[in-house]
Amino acid sequence: MTAESMLPAEKVARVAALLADRVRQYDTAHADRAAFAYTYFRLTTTLDLPHALQRMATSTGDRGRIADFQRMNDVLASCIDRVQDDLASRYIHGLGFLDRLFTRDDELLTNYGIRVARGLAWFNCDRLLDPDGTEEASRSIGRSTAALIGEIRSPDDWKLRAGSWILRRLIPERRHWPMASAPLA
Repeated sequence: MTAESMLPAEKVARVAALLADRVRQYDTAHADRAAFAYTYFRLTTTLDLPHALQRMATSTGDRGRIADFQRMNDVLASCIDRVQDDLASRYIHGLGFLDRLFTRDDELLTNYGIRVARGLAWFNCDRLLDPDGTEEASRSIGRSTAALIGEIRSPDDWKLRAGSWILRRLIPERRHWPMASAPLA
């Protein structure tokens, strides 16, 4: 069966299974990518995307794609806390402490970040679809992505560099790895 002939629910189930396999591989190897892969897995499975899309389709009527976009932002926002708690309990117990320390206001920032990232992705998609601007848009996206990664890895501000240095030393030492038999969800 090809991906084109699969129903959306089947595609999501396939992606979730592939992600689960990847998480197990990373956990076994104690790879740094495990927490990211697990977060992606939990977002995929927590959302129950096929049902979320079905709810959107039945409740949006003839609303436009902007309303659908906003509704999907709301669906993503509804699962931030659950995914964050799962991530903390699986890999980094200290994350739960920080979550309580910031009185769960961090969900507001995470939600905002997701909305900004999705909005930028939508904008960049429109740029790439514009025949007169496709090449420049592609180059610009590559440059801005590289600049963002560079800034995260080595910030210009000394305070951010110091904080990043401390976090890089603390997180790996405080990270724990689940048992091989630990369930993913």
